[in-house]
Amino acid sequence: MAAAYESCVKEVLIAHASFRHGDFEYFVTQHYAKLNSKIGKDDLLRYAKLFSAKVHKDFKTLLKKRSDAIASRTGMDIAEKYGQILSWRHDYAHAGLQNTTVSEAAKFHVFAKRVLYCFDEAFSGKIT
Repeated sequence: MAAAYESCVKEVLIAHASFRHGDFEYFVTQHYAKLNSKIGKDDLLRYAKLFSAKVHKDFKTLLKKRSDAIASRTGMDIAEKYGQILSWRHDYAHAGLQNTTVSEAAKFHVFAKRVLYCFDEAFSGKIT
């Protein structure tokens, strides 16, 4: 799951760059070829800020809005679920620990993916 998240982050960054200029797309593609799992919430905020103040602000706004809405309905923290999936991946990759099940990871994914939705929406200008 975390590898798919990494691919999603790269695709968002590359798509945003390609919309701006072909050379920028090439640079971003090369620069972010290997994110090496640097896709935590703080990393996403840093990428957004690096691209533009507006994208950064939009991402923070969307994340807060969606987080609050989901938390009020379900009591779940989407950023926490997102971070936990990345933590499980790290534990498995670096220590061989299998400390979750596919079923549990899938349940967390239902909430965690919302962080990536916000990231994509901020970069594509789909803020409401």
